[in-house]
Amino acid sequence: MDEQIYQSTTSKYNYEMAIQDLQGSGCLSLTNIEQLSYLDIHDLFEEIKRWSVYGNHDPKKLRISFNTTNH
Repeated sequence: MDEQIYQSTTSKYNYEMAIQDLQGSGCLSLTNIEQLSYLDIHDLFEEIKRWSVYGNHDPKKLRISFNTTNH
């Protein structure tokens, strides 16, 4: 699915949108973070920790989808 179509049809900020923001600009707004569900926040922070250790700080190495059984 085209990313722009996906973003326009999804009204609530989610994990995938947060990762796309990080990949594009390298930052997130607190306003957007507070819109994330608890599970999305958890997955996002786990991905940021993994990326910090193994991703050599290249934003393109952040995973768009976080595979957990909780979703």
